[in-house]
Amino acid sequence: MPGERKITCDECGYSEVVPESKLIYEEGKTCPKCYKGKMWWVPPAEEARRRELKKMLKEEKRISPAVIIPIGLGLALAAAIGIYALAHFEDPERK
Repeated sequence: MPGERKITCDECGYSEVVPESKLIYEEGKTCPKCYKGKMWWVPPAEEARRRELKKMLKEEKRISPAVIIPIGLGLALAAAIGIYALAHFEDPERK
């Protein structure tokens, strides 16, 4: 691909290859796919880093409801016990 550069949308990631002679005219234009972002030339190393980062974010795991529900019930039980203890607390100095 000598003489050609790949420009990429900074919003949606859409990319296209343009001749290097037209790069200055094509950079900064609105993305033809999402109409939000701008098309920019990104160095190959930076593009690889972005791809790897996007891949890591997709692989990130979410906390399952099977973990959240017991934790929530445990906290609710602890709060109920604490409220009960405070409601039935007797000050030893009053006697």
